[in-house]
Amino acid sequence: MQLNFVFALVLFAHLVDSQAIMCLACSRLSVERLDPIGNPRLESPTYLHQIAGENSFNASMDTGSHDTVGQSICTSCTFGEDVSNYWTVVLYFRAKNGTYKRVP
Repeated sequence: MQLNFVFALVLFAHLVDSQAIMCLACSRLSVERLDPIGNPRLESPTYLHQIAGENSFNASMDTGSHDTVGQSICTSCTFGEDVSNYWTVVLYFRAKNGTYKRVP
């Protein structure tokens, strides 16, 4: 019984420590204060997103009816078949002199 508990504890500790990473072969389209899921049709005054993917990305994308295949004419991704949009929060590094630099 105690061996099963130790095994479960070790397995759980391994799962908690896991990390995930997602790499995309896409160029950045823009850096904007937009988040069509979190703040549809609004500019977010508190944070920036770097946006990549197909070119029909906009602030008022209705996730139920937005047809990315029909509305996009190009993509910033390596594979032309990829008509998805990707946006991630922009991170900044603060230097010792007080200036900020965007982390790519």
